[in-house]
Amino acid sequence: MITYLSGHSLPGIPQNAVPPKKKDEATKQYLWQHRLLLLFLKTQGSCTAFIRPEFLLPPDLYKVYAQMRDNALSPSLPADQKDTEFAHERTKPLHLSNEVFEAVSKKSWIDVLMQILKTLVLGRVTPRSYEQLGIPDRTQPMPDINTDPVSSNIYGISERILLTWLNYCYSNYRERVWAHREQ
Repeated sequence: MITYLSGHSLPGIPQNAVPPKKKDEATKQYLWQHRLLLLFLKTQGSCTAFIRPEFLLPPDLYKVYAQMRDNALSPSLPADQKDTEFAHERTKPLHLSNEVFEAVSKKSWIDVLMQILKTLVLGRVTPRSYEQLGIPDRTQPMPDINTDPVSSNIYGISERILLTWLNYCYSNYRERVWAHREQ
């Protein structure tokens, strides 16, 4: 999806990579890929600082990750038995129950997908593309868009264009679909 939307693949992630069979190696690979994904999105201007890569793991690999982190941070284990990849991390590991992890993971994935859409798709919506959008009723003109960036401190220009178009289409189709109902 990233390749399709951005025009190039994520650097460092092969297109058809097969995950390792061992769970600890698969966990490391997925964490690495998720870190690269979040870093790529951050460089594109997305807000993903609150998303941890481990929240994007499947539940079974999250359990493996939590165990690996605990082992790496355990003072009782000798240094040669610790996984050095996790020993340098500064954030405390969160021990989430299955239900809580499922909710956090779903929210994290939704946030990642929304940030992908915001940074890679919404940026393509411009006042020029607004004029070329399809409209349901050619007799009613499209509403004007205020393209002044300071006219809203909540929505960007592309977001206002998209919201205006959606409201316009909703208003037109609402009258057609529910015209037979009394108001």
